[in-house]
Amino acid sequence: MVRSAPVESAQSVPPSRAAATQPLQPLQPLQHVQPPYVPPSVARLAPAPRIRVGLKTAERGVRLTASTPFRIGADGQFIETQDVYLEVGRSTPAESVVYRVQVSSFPSRSGAEDFRAALGKQDDIHDELWIRREDGSGRFAVRLGAFAGESSASARLESLRLRGYEGLSLVREPTRSSRPHELLLHPVGQPTLPLAALSLLALPGESGGVLEVDGRPYRGYVEVFVNRTNLFTIVNVVHLEDYLKGVVPAELSPEAFPQKEAIKAQALAARTYAVKRLGQFSEDGYDICATPACQVYRGVSVEHPMATEAILETRGEVLTYRGELVDALYTSTCGGRTENSENVFSTAFPYLVSRACFLESRGGSLETSPALVPASLETATLRALDVLRAEPSSPDASVSLAEAAALLGRTLTHLGQSSCLESPTTGSTEINVATLARLVGEGLCWQRRLQFLVSDADVRRLVPNVPGSGISAEGARYLAFALREGIVEPPPEGLARGGALGRRDLHRAMYRLLERGGDTLLRPATVIRVGPGRVVLRDDTLSDRENEIVTGLAPTGRLFRRAGDRAYFAPEVVLLPGDRVEILRGDRGLEVLVLISEGASFDRSSRMSHWTVRKSSEELSASIGRQHGLGLVRDLRPIRYGRSGRIIELTVVGTESSVDLKGLAIRRALGIRENLFFLDVQRGPDGHARSWVFTGRGWGHGVGLCQVGAYGMAATGFGYRQILAHYYPGTKVVSHAGSARLDVDKLRHAP
Repeated sequence: MVRSAPVESAQSVPPSRAAATQPLQPLQPLQHVQPPYVPPSVARLAPAPRIRVGLKTAERGVRLTASTPFRIGADGQFIETQDVYLEVGRSTPAESVVYRVQVSSFPSRSGAEDFRAALGKQDDIHDELWIRREDGSGRFAVRLGAFAGESSASARLESLRLRGYEGLSLVREPTRSSRPHELLLHPVGQPTLPLAALSLLALPGESGGVLEVDGRPYRGYVEVFVNRTNLFTIVNVVHLEDYLKGVVPAELSPEAFPQKEAIKAQALAARTYAVKRLGQFSEDGYDICATPACQVYRGVSVEHPMATEAILETRGEVLTYRGELVDALYTSTCGGRTENSENVFSTAFPYLVSRACFLESRGGSLETSPALVPASLETATLRALDVLRAEPSSPDASVSLAEAAALLGRTLTHLGQSSCLESPTTGSTEINVATLARLVGEGLCWQRRLQFLVSDADVRRLVPNVPGSGISAEGARYLAFALREGIVEPPPEGLARGGALGRRDLHRAMYRLLERGGDTLLRPATVIRVGPGRVVLRDDTLSDRENEIVTGLAPTGRLFRRAGDRAYFAPEVVLLPGDRVEILRGDRGLEVLVLISEGASFDRSSRMSHWTVRKSSEELSASIGRQHGLGLVRDLRPIRYGRSGRIIELTVVGTESSVDLKGLAIRRALGIRENLFFLDVQRGPDGHARSWVFTGRGWGHGVGLCQVGAYGMAATGFGYRQILAHYYPGTKVVSHAGSARLDVDKLRHAP
């Protein structure tokens, strides 16, 4: 969402933060005001090494709450409360300057407003957005943020550049508005208290306490001060390891990716990233931001036991290359291979090079007994449940009414239901879809229910009157209900061409009848380890993620692979740790196993491992043409590819001009997930491109640690140091876990 901000009005900027902080005036003798108070030592509330996290930088008010009383104030004068709202009080006119990042400019205000609206919807934009008229050119510029100093603005510009934004520049704006000279505290249930101070501390009552900022809880303590834009900056000062507890689960969820070694690798990357960037926003009063522009930090609300254990077990460890902290970039899903950093971010690093998201196989294979004939998944399942009494044969052979009735009876018995067939059905008459629907309906006792369950209008809609089909009015009602319930399906050619059903069709109908009855036929599971003739699985339907099933394939067991919605018989499957499967267990082992996972790369479990997107010419013209003045997009021409197959340079041809895009600017301009894609153009009768189909892999920038790949490596049995060594080749894990504090300065300035 675009942050609301005036288009042309100016904001005054105060002097530096230190100069803006005034001594707290003596408090009035109100009952809720405490005597002079010595706050707890910050070394106890946020032990070293500590980090200052900018939670919010443009707030007009902020609410602080806690489950136990906390103190808020400055210079030894504090009040005690559990709920207080802060806002600025009286103010006087002031003039100063502010730094902003200019993202783009447009000849018209409407173009700038459209771009600002689109920019505000981006996941990595959490700043106020402004529109300003440029001196000289008269163009309408879209600018971002409000920074006290040039270095903080430059840090934000660099973070945007690394995310594919082009044409960025720094601007220095003079501003003028009202400078507040007091704050108003509104403790719940107590009188409003004006304070002649522009900087306050909020301190929990004891070490380990938690403070909530607008409802979100944080460890450590909180600073609130009025910044150069006359709005509040809220800073959480917290121990580095406690900071990571609110980062690691937000970046790699242990719920979705429950492998501790992968979480450990994420902890090392996040810790290294934070330490390397300490002080990046020092001019604005904090070290690092809490948004995706830095690392996502969500405090206590996202903490998870597995992530906390991973952080504690790697306490103080960082990643270095030849004694220097590395730029520990990481990406969500690399699509099978990462990319060289210079092909995405323009800067080469020897440890950020293209790496395959696959190593030697640690899997194994299972084989269906050669004595078993191939069969469909439905047939194999019915056989495993003993609904089908004999081994399958002749799946295309026609089915008699007697055979169908007998199989229906055993299916209902398995469900614990009594059949309403009045007498044993005999005869060798072949059945079709209508006959089967009536047989199922009578077995399920639908005779007296159908007139209420299926109306005449339903019948006409579901079973049109087809000449020559031989379906009676009563038979049409049975068929309509069976079709609606998904138990039977007509031939692709329709009812008029529908001939006799084969055994495969009958077995499919009984399988669906079992599913409709609420029977859990196949249970989802995840492969943990594979050995000769044995597989260790985790049942994904159970809440205990540590449960293990050690089993093999039963002598009568069959194996399948799933492609889309269709499962097909496989004499052999190769299983890798982390593979998703569906299983049916019997007394002698697995009677059915269906392999769901695709591919062999470590990031194959991600739903973004493979994707296809179609973009119309109008969509691309709106997102690219307007910003770059191209007019209508006519062609997309890949110029260069990276080691991983990613497009690293692309020419966009429009009706008015062309533009060359590089690195992340490509996926941002096209509005797709990754640069790892291939495109196919679809042209209209006039020969002009009407749409493009993007077939790609991955999600993110594709450089450094592949987060889902790390999960796949951990599931395969690799440790976190092996994972880091694979994705950051040549690096070294430096441990300071044995010392009282991480020597941050030494690491940041190592020779």
